Amino acid sequence: MDSAKQALLLGAGLFLTIALITLMVTIFGTASNAGKAAQNEFTGLQTELAEQTFLVYDGTVVTGSQVLSALNKFDGHTEFGVMVQTGLSTAWYYANASNPNSLTAATASTINTKIQGSTYYINPSGKFNATIVRDSNDVIKAIKFVQQ
Repeated sequence: MDSAKQALLLGAGLFLTIALITLMVTIFGTASNAGKAAQNEFTGLQTELAEQTFLVYDGTVVTGSQVLSALNKFDGHTEFGVMVQTGLSTAWYYANASNPNSLTAATASTINTKIQGSTYYINPSGKFNATIVRDSNDVIKAIKFVQQ
């Protein structure tokens, strides 16, 4: 009788152990999926925050003074271009993103943007349509300002 009791206890213990292991695997799998989902969400938020500097211009109408501020703001960004099209000229500053997948050096100087009479003068009270330019990898490469 003693061995039957031990066999029952051993069987019950084995069953509880298997049930506990199954429960832990299920909980770990669920937690792992939730962790991956949270990580993906966090990555999306990081990308959105990083792009926020540029997205304020996307699809908006800005003044010439805001265009001049943007030119100052992005000064020195050789991996980012700013295109300004006025009634007299079209110029790329910092990087030419005509082909956003292959940036080239821009040749225009921002000094001429503030000199009245210059071909590249930007009227501070002018109105410009702003758009974002992305490469084939969905990375923001430039902002285009086109005068209305």
